[in-house]
Amino acid sequence: MHLQLNTHIPFAQLPTPARFFYWLSATVAIGLLRPWPPTPEEIGEDLIRIWDEQKYTPADVRDFSRMADRLKPHLAKYAVKDSPAWFPNRPERKRRKTEN
Repeated sequence: MHLQLNTHIPFAQLPTPARFFYWLSATVAIGLLRPWPPTPEEIGEDLIRIWDEQKYTPADVRDFSRMADRLKPHLAKYAVKDSPAWFPNRPERKRRKTEN
């Protein structure tokens, strides 16, 4: 079977390597939102639903960082609120110099 890279393939028919890279992208996306990795039981159903709803293609998982960025809004419910270490886009605050 020849894999069409630019057409949507239902998650159930997605080849194992593409599933692996999709999972890895999701792990990175969640890693940017909280300090511990997700478990398969925790996000497995969400990843399948997101893949099929968004009509992602095997070509999408080839660009690892772009896929992680695309998944972040869909996985925001896994974020830990007020965890500054895990929000890399938050601008750094200037520290005041203390005089002794």
